[in-house]
Amino acid sequence: MVRTIMMSEEEYERFCAFRGAEKTVSSVRAQGLQEARAHNELAEAVLAAFDMRVDGSEIILCDREKAVRALMLASAALV
Repeated sequence: MVRTIMMSEEEYERFCAFRGAEKTVSSVRAQGLQEARAHNELAEAVLAAFDMRVDGSEIILCDREKAVRALMLASAALV
């Protein structure tokens, strides 16, 4: 079923502005989720690559390959 809706030019412009705002909000939310996933991935990579003493006085490298991956993820996050 197709509906035809009549509106003034002013109403149409407000409708278009609202749709634009809706798309912007959706895009910002998607970007936020993508960044959160990237941060979680980086945190998991760091936890897998390093071990730290309880008092924080020493950080031990557990896995060199995982450390390189963590550094690559961190580097990508800074760009």
